[in-house]
Amino acid sequence: MQTPEARAELSEALARLNKKFSESLPKRILALENDLAESRRTGYAAESLGKLYRAAHSLAGAAGTFGRPQLSAVAQVLAEYLNRHADGGAEFRSAEADQIDALTASVIKVANADR
Repeated sequence: MQTPEARAELSEALARLNKKFSESLPKRILALENDLAESRRTGYAAESLGKLYRAAHSLAGAAGTFGRPQLSAVAQVLAEYLNRHADGGAEFRSAEADQIDALTASVIKVANADR
């Protein structure tokens, strides 16, 4: 059984972590934007799509952990789409590129609204 002091310490620690996550959102958004730009530059090569996937997947998990369910959900949709299309490259179709661009824009929009 926790003491009131222990519960208060835990609550304060969680509040600090939540604040740290909120403060990290601009950096996470910038990483998504940069990874998307790199994917475009490389013709949606598998390596650049992998970086974008990892950024989206990480954001989805962190947002879910810190009580941002909408941000978590849209980032997860992007991550799942990227996971299904991770091979990228020459066979990559324009429609897939457009979908990745649109999904990334949705994540950024929700993240910016969530700050």
